[in-house]
Amino acid sequence: MIQLLAHTGRQFGLDAADQQGVGVASIMPQFFGDQAQPDVLVAVRAWTSALVAALDRQDTHVAVGDPPRLDLPVTPIFGATDDYLSPALARHLAGLFPHADLRLVDNASHWPRWDQPAIVARLIK
Repeated sequence: MIQLLAHTGRQFGLDAADQQGVGVASIMPQFFGDQAQPDVLVAVRAWTSALVAALDRQDTHVAVGDPPRLDLPVTPIFGATDDYLSPALARHLAGLFPHADLRLVDNASHWPRWDQPAIVARLIK
């Protein structure tokens, strides 16, 4: 987890050890600080170990055309300034669904719910 925070920090020109940073303020305490839950590290390891297989399954669903068969509305919410999941990628992903209402949140990056929580809450509501 610490290496992931450091990598993310470098990507955005941030210091992963910055006590005011998103990663340190939101992730570090619950995984490694006084608030750490005994089972958190086990849960994180289980999730990350299953991630590649889960992504492969999702890619298979997209490749065989499953998303268009999802006949219900979806509202993808992305940060308008996300360098990882860019607005172009957001538009592409939304285009896979027949009833998508893409929302790009201004002044929000990879974590729009962190950057603009009131806006994201309103969109979800």
